[in-house]
Amino acid sequence: MKPLNHFDRIFAYAEGQMDEGQRTAFEAELSADVGLRAEYDAYLASQKAVELLALEELANRAVKDEKKEPPIIPIWRKRWVQVAAAAAVLIAAAILFWPGSRSLTPPQLATKYYVAPNLSPDRNLADQNNLERSKEAYISGSMTDAIRLAGSVPPDSSDYIEAQFVLGHAYFKSNQHARSAAAFANVTMGSDQGNAAFTRALALLLAGQTEAAKEALKVIIDKNNSSYVEEARKLWDDLDKM
Repeated sequence: MKPLNHFDRIFAYAEGQMDEGQRTAFEAELSADVGLRAEYDAYLASQKAVELLALEELANRAVKDEKKEPPIIPIWRKRWVQVAAAAAVLIAAAILFWPGSRSLTPPQLATKYYVAPNLSPDRNLADQNNLERSKEAYISGSMTDAIRLAGSVPPDSSDYIEAQFVLGHAYFKSNQHARSAAAFANVTMGSDQGNAAFTRALALLLAGQTEAAKEALKVIIDKNNSSYVEEARKLWDDLDKM
């Protein structure tokens, strides 16, 4: 499935078209990403402006249909509604498209580059295995349960590293970024190691540790053995331009 862009996601959230997990994740992004919040507020303002104009048009049509003389509305009031609506649309457009407004901060870059994990719980083991139960909780959007279950897997378990991977993403989605980075640091092997190393750098950015994040990105770039090398280079360049 093609990932939704900002506008598609804003529209889907505002119109109630997201499931619980998508809505929870999007609300977390709204709290963390100032740019996304500005776009969302601009969308609401533009919708309100359109509603005002539509209501005025409906009122005028109703009067005409009844073949009555329209009531005398002070010119200043009609102009105020029109000006307010037009101003809201212009403000929304300015926020969305003004070049300077798209200059992203390090936390906003981290949100932009974040890639959600592709978790596939083994449902045959879910009743007795906290790792599989934590995956199901994450997929359902219950980050509190995902954190509790993944965090309960002991270090001497064969599931520990994978559980730390789930834990890192659950903390990330819960805006507990320092804990997310710490969990990802424990993912030292396996197929998830590349994602864990890159997402750890993003978590450090969101935790306000920009230099530590750049060091983590440099390790990925220097090793040059991860599928996230290109993403790491792009993010490094974005940070270096600030």
